[in-house]
Amino acid sequence: WNYFMSTAHLPECEGGFDPTASKNFVEKYRSLYGANELVNDPMESAYIGVHLWAQAVSLAGTFDLEPVRRAVIGQAFPAPEGEVVMQENHHISKFVRIGQVQANGDFSIIYTGTRAVSPEPWNQFVDSTRGYACDWSDPVNKGGFYPLQTMEVALVHALSGPAESAERQFLEAELVAIKDINKDGGVLGHTLLPVVIDTGSSDSAALAALQQIAEDPSGPAAIFGNVASDSAYEAAVNGTRTPGAGPPLLFSPAPVVGGQSGEHVLHFGGVPNQQVLPAVQYFSKRARDSGTSLQTFYIVGPLSWKTSGALDSLAAHVEALGDFVAGVVAYTGSSSGRRLQAVGETG
Repeated sequence: WNYFMSTAHLPECEGGFDPTASKNFVEKYRSLYGANELVNDPMESAYIGVHLWAQAVSLAGTFDLEPVRRAVIGQAFPAPEGEVVMQENHHISKFVRIGQVQANGDFSIIYTGTRAVSPEPWNQFVDSTRGYACDWSDPVNKGGFYPLQTMEVALVHALSGPAESAERQFLEAELVAIKDINKDGGVLGHTLLPVVIDTGSSDSAALAALQQIAEDPSGPAAIFGNVASDSAYEAAVNGTRTPGAGPPLLFSPAPVVGGQSGEHVLHFGGVPNQQVLPAVQYFSKRARDSGTSLQTFYIVGPLSWKTSGALDSLAAHVEALGDFVAGVVAYTGSSSGRRLQAVGETG
């Protein structure tokens, strides 16, 4: 819900939530219907509606429909849940709250959003409403259901199988970024539409999906995801989308062990000299500074990195520092999104 009656009992906090409006709502309701009566979220919505209508009529200076309809857009009201604003799509901003039911039937608020959330009436993940919006500030050209200028971007990750736990976090972060960008007006006037593809933790399935995207001349403008290697992506998309700019760029968030660089692949995850090597050097130096003769390391990474020699290279680096490698462990499963780890203990 967006409103719980228990907000009336919250302490006043400078710069935070002001419970005054909630207290007033509860007190006014009880003065009419009884001292023990309760209020809830749907009742607060009805309460807000009457007040916003009255504000719009006052602003319009008339009870006539069209002036009032125009005036209500942008109206703000200090609601019991916090200040809300009527948007151009004729839906109101709302604060998100999560309550936990107590034994006595009351709700204990366990989460409160710090700002009101703007309404999105048309779901951008449902095919029937994807790419549409509503804006009643311009009923002639837009109205309740009009097509946005959109641009698709592909989010290609393992959302099932052994790599899901590592890959899903990338998808979630990318969706947050897309939401932020769209809220600020999109890119070149276009709303970004995510096309989510599950690779099933299969490198071959990932490449097949990427190739299919690249072969579609009207497909997504960019791809966000991970592949086994840059060279594999370059081979899969070679010659696609020509004549023109060539294959779509792949933006990869996964950390890598280096040793690869593709013309159409951009990496945003760290390479060894940005993550594991500074960490190894830090712990090695800390051991020396504390008077310990050497640091003991256990090196853990995916099997593919063992095969490529990355784990052995890290072991050699540790030994070159004068420290000891107690073991090198390679785990099976997809390498996408996995992190190379050097676990150290003083020895």
